[in-house]
Amino acid sequence: MAEPTPTPSNKYKIPVIAECIVFLLLFFITMLVSGIVAEIVIPTTDGQDMDYLFLYTILSSILSFTVIALMQRGVNREPLSKLGFRRIKSPAECLLIGIGVPTAIFLVNFVINWLAGSVRIESVQWAPADLMLSLLFFIPAAFVEEIWMRSYLLNILLRTRMPSWLSILIMSLVFAAVHLANPGINLLSVVNLTVAGILLGVLFVYTRNLLYPLVFHFAWNWLQGSVFGFKVSGTDYFSSVIQLQLTRDDLLNGGSFGFEGSVLCTILGSLAIAGLAIYFKATASPPAGHIHPK
Repeated sequence: MAEPTPTPSNKYKIPVIAECIVFLLLFFITMLVSGIVAEIVIPTTDGQDMDYLFLYTILSSILSFTVIALMQRGVNREPLSKLGFRRIKSPAECLLIGIGVPTAIFLVNFVINWLAGSVRIESVQWAPADLMLSLLFFIPAAFVEEIWMRSYLLNILLRTRMPSWLSILIMSLVFAAVHLANPGINLLSVVNLTVAGILLGVLFVYTRNLLYPLVFHFAWNWLQGSVFGFKVSGTDYFSSVIQLQLTRDDLLNGGSFGFEGSVLCTILGSLAIAGLAIYFKATASPPAGHIHPK
């Protein structure tokens, strides 16, 4: 990825390290407050109660947007459009990329695992209520991570003189780090979460529209867990259309962490990054006045 057009580090000459520290503080405080409020309303002993998780996810999405909007408008004195909240130019392109690419990735993953005997189909079920519940859960969950990682943190890094690829990599490492407490995580999972962060970062940098990584992120989680039956980053909250049984824990199926713990995620995710970068370099017209790859 080419280097971005040089710009001043930020409007008020605040050191980027200070902005990153503020990001971390705001992120963890927002998540903590959301968890405390949700716990008061719906007490839970292990944080796995679905009513609690739904409330926590909704609260954290609302509070995240509020905090970041106040920072952007009140402190930075810049429009929300610079965070990716802008009208989308091509809804069809956004849906094709955001839903079509994850669908292709998980179809290939499923077929390879099935042919290799790493997974076995136990049953296929159609439960519209569960699909709708998971839909309502994964959309705000994806929004929280996208607004903090792509809208906020990546924008801070892109305002520096670092190459855009390095900004994306740093953001992606932070993205992977916030998942370190997930069950079943290992070194390959961290690598794959970093790959996923890069993929979502590429979508944001080339389009400057939060909807692209948001739709992709939501579809990635929803298809992975609620349709194809793999665990989502080590978690398993909803029943799926395809009920899978892992015949063994291996590098092909990702074991207890799911697809994101597999070598297929590394390969398919990397191919998706390359393919999207090539596509956007050939066709995209990033908004004027924003940092974008040449």
